[in-house]
Amino acid sequence: MRVGCCAYSYRDALATGAMTLEGFLDAAADMPVEGVELTTYYFRQTDREYLHHIKRECCRRGLHIAATAVGSNFCQADPAKRREHVNMTKLWIDNSVILGAPCIRVFAGPVPPGHTEETAAAWAVACLQECAEHAATRGVLVARRTTAGSPPAPSRWSTSFSSWTAPGSGSTSTSGISARTPTASSSWSPPTW
Repeated sequence: MRVGCCAYSYRDALATGAMTLEGFLDAAADMPVEGVELTTYYFRQTDREYLHHIKRECCRRGLHIAATAVGSNFCQADPAKRREHVNMTKLWIDNSVILGAPCIRVFAGPVPPGHTEETAAAWAVACLQECAEHAATRGVLVARRTTAGSPPAPSRWSTSFSSWTAPGSGSTSTSGISARTPTASSSWSPPTW
């Protein structure tokens, strides 16, 4: 396993403009890390030329782009908002390919007020499946990050994900989204890059 640094670690400086994405790369290059996760919020632009620039700057500093990360929320009650987040995630899957990032980190989102975990989980699974299928055709892994308030509780994702697979997966583990939570006795190991 290799160690990397997430741009989100510098969120305050990046959000206020006190640090640029290139400044983050300088900071990461001074750390004992081999790679970076580039959080999409901090890209000042997303045209192909700028994405190539960031890719070159990582290479120049000896940093591997381990992943990108988006602030997706697939549990919004409004279907149009969920669609916006699916489209944004698909765009960043495509941008991940341009950057050479093998993985994109996504969020399912919190359970919206007035809705059940089961409903939110169904929305999230449908959105994640669509994103995972898009990512699979591009060779990008989709990794769902669990945070407080994310539905459903980790033990319940097993049930939610057991009914689907993406093309070519042959199991319920697709594009980095695992349908089961690894246990100490399982043979699962973290992916390496």
